[in-house]
Amino acid sequence: FQTPECPKDISLIVREFSCDLTKKKLTLTLVNKGLFNVTDVYIRLGKENREVLSLVNDGKVNGGVRLASPLAPGAKTLPRTYDISSIVSSDVSNYILEIEPAVLNKKGELALCDNAVITQKITCTSTIP
Repeated sequence: FQTPECPKDISLIVREFSCDLTKKKLTLTLVNKGLFNVTDVYIRLGKENREVLSLVNDGKVNGGVRLASPLAPGAKTLPRTYDISSIVSSDVSNYILEIEPAVLNKKGELALCDNAVITQKITCTSTIP
């Protein structure tokens, strides 16, 4: 069995994000800065000191990891909001956000792009009603 390979020129960036501890929601806008369509995105979040991050888009809500349509080079996603109530706590504000793109190859196999993972520290804030 051979693992499907991801093209080298895959690149996503986080254009905008908000992380709301009160509503326990994460909203993201992603941009494809690479040369290939991106079909799937794995979004993970965890407390700053955690080794293992939790999958935010687990397939139960908002389309899961599969994008509604492939994200073309230069295109951006609409802002998508995810429920992070099982991941965040009201007493912690610093988290690690990880985005891993994936693409379908010509055989229809999903190739994870571990060479294009972006990881960034984010601060989640509480909103005052």
